[in-house]
Amino acid sequence: MRKTAVKYFLPLPILLMASCSQNVQDDAILARVGDRVITVNDFVQRAEFSPERLTGGAEFSKKELLDALIDEKLLAIEAEKQRLDKTPQIRQLAQFVEDLAVMRALFHKEVQRRVRLDPAQVQQAIAYSRQERKISHLSFRDKAVAAKYRRLWLATSLQNVLENLGEQKADTLNYQRTVKWGENDPDLEAVMFSLSPGDISPVLEQNGVFLIVRCDDINQNAVATATNYAGLKTKVKRILAARQETQLSREYVSRFMRQQKVKFDEKRVRRIIDILVNLLFSDANSMVLQMTEIPVS
Repeated sequence: MRKTAVKYFLPLPILLMASCSQNVQDDAILARVGDRVITVNDFVQRAEFSPERLTGGAEFSKKELLDALIDEKLLAIEAEKQRLDKTPQIRQLAQFVEDLAVMRALFHKEVQRRVRLDPAQVQQAIAYSRQERKISHLSFRDKAVAAKYRRLWLATSLQNVLENLGEQKADTLNYQRTVKWGENDPDLEAVMFSLSPGDISPVLEQNGVFLIVRCDDINQNAVATATNYAGLKTKVKRILAARQETQLSREYVSRFMRQQKVKFDEKRVRRIIDILVNLLFSDANSMVLQMTEIPVS
């Protein structure tokens, strides 16, 4: 018996956009649910919308995807019987989903189709992904202070630097960590993985904080089998493609906003940022209350 539990559902408007069997070629139909059909295109799009796929986790099996589609069609039929597709909320959500679909098409055209992976970059990333790097790091709010202690670190040890900072009993292990490729900010990661053991980075700026990083050690992890190597290569290419998409997307949005001459209410934006920062660790209700205090004129 087929399991009927569904892990994830698409928004209801998507569920209600079911294919009509009389307009679909038989060879494109995977299953029939009442007067609805599930097509090859439905199957592919459902796979693309799967949250597990989007987050890089284990993808649905083919049978699980087909089961999910069948369950969704059944729910769509029941929702229409109850005329839930006619409510103002669903109509509004349908417009939202349509906007998302259009933006997705634009993203594919202007960003995803432009992604090009350099084979040499892929091979370098594979080599880095087999490493575990042990690093020491210090952070400062002032760039000049960071530069001063970098010079001291170059001439002495981390322990001496910490003592000079006033941390007489500091444990250097608190300033060390192990890093793996693909788990860090790409710019910061590029510097960390360019260092040889004993090298100290220049002063790096990251979100308003100035960092100094030293490579302490590099451990190499062997790839056991050809299958493991193929999986590693696939993971590396996915990460590189996602990073390139992010960069291309930022460039496109920035260029588009300049062309459209978008203008912000800077005062209101700063107010919103201040509220979000101040309430970062506050409860959600308090945040909502303060958000409503933002002037609208």
